[in-house]
Amino acid sequence: MQLTWIEQKILGLFVKSKGWLSKPLFGGRGMLFMLHRVLPEQQILRYPLNHGLAITPETLEKIILYLIHENYRFLALDDVEKKLHNTKNKQPFVVFTLDDGYADNFVHGKPIFEKFEIPFTVFVTSSFPEGTSFPWWYALEDMLKQAGELVLRNEDNPLHFSWQNAEEGAALYPSIAQRFKQNDTPKNRNYLQGLFDADALNRARTFAAPASWEQLKKEASHPLVTLAAHTKHHFRLASLTEEEAWEEIEGSKQALENQLGQPITHFAYPYGGIGDFTARDVALVKQAGFKTAAVNYPGNILNSPKLELLTLPRYPLGERMTVEKLKQIRNGIAHFAAHGFKSSYIS
Repeated sequence: MQLTWIEQKILGLFVKSKGWLSKPLFGGRGMLFMLHRVLPEQQILRYPLNHGLAITPETLEKIILYLIHENYRFLALDDVEKKLHNTKNKQPFVVFTLDDGYADNFVHGKPIFEKFEIPFTVFVTSSFPEGTSFPWWYALEDMLKQAGELVLRNEDNPLHFSWQNAEEGAALYPSIAQRFKQNDTPKNRNYLQGLFDADALNRARTFAAPASWEQLKKEASHPLVTLAAHTKHHFRLASLTEEEAWEEIEGSKQALENQLGQPITHFAYPYGGIGDFTARDVALVKQAGFKTAAVNYPGNILNSPKLELLTLPRYPLGERMTVEKLKQIRNGIAHFAAHGFKSSYIS
């Protein structure tokens, strides 16, 4: 959101005071972190335009050690509401969540969480374990590494993109990716998949190796693991009709419950940023019976009666997270920079 000029002045004071002024107001009770992948550095470097989706085990451990030093308590999603009702315990909390359902969450991530006995939630897109995922973000980066062109149809005029080398291709990635995200719907998916050659799409699917149903069934009984829903096909809900959105939301819940044999009570909106879902979708998530739902928008969990458990904010956690950024999260500067005086993502 755009801060007012008064909020900008106040933000400057918060920064100058190094959080001393902001922490009592906006430090909050705790926060959620959003991860996607936990990978060795060499694997992250294979797709540099998507580096923000991954973190190394070493960096994850450093962040956990910092949070331990700062006296954070690590919670499972199931415990967040209970913690908020306990106003006597002022110890700040952290919840770790990982989106999509990659196998590396358990291969490289779980050993770190186990080492420190930290619970974590994996939001599973059910097409991932079914082997029908469409990780276009990797296939697109692959396409842009060499000179080429791409024509995207839309209702008005086709959008034409061309690039002469990898540098030009990288510069185009954000605008093309936005178009893919907005236009990836049940009606358009086959068309979008057809824009990539089979080898590029297979490379993307291989790199985005999902956890199998067999693996997820095994992990479902782990005391530190919570499995949750992330729709069926990772469509941007705001681009769908109400019927399509309901099928994605409620259908993912049913798919996971049928496969895992346990209730699925938590949800994360695909992409999850401003405009990627609407109030309609929040209502559908509530109708489907989810207890919490997470967004992709920064913010601390404040002591506020307006807190909406179906739009819980999350800070993205990737390889470039630094201690300085963590300090700004802890002292409320990051929250105020994102929200100003608004108390939550939707208020």
